[in-house]
Amino acid sequence: MWSKPVTFETGTARFRTITSTEEASHFLVNHWPIQGSNKHLEARKICLAVLAGERPADDARTSFTKAAQEAAIFVKS
Repeated sequence: MWSKPVTFETGTARFRTITSTEEASHFLVNHWPIQGSNKHLEARKICLAVLAGERPADDARTSFTKAAQEAAIFVKS
């Protein structure tokens, strides 16, 4: 679980909240609007490292948020 969830826009006036690396990983693989961008691939790689116990969970949260910014996805503060 992440120390703080990430809520982001998935469509016009539609929002989703991610609370864990597992959820983020699933969304990055199955629902990401711009597959293969630099931050997207980095976030996927970091999520795998977190799931393998090689990095702290909040690294995945940070990389997910950066990938969202790169993809012009609105993230609620």
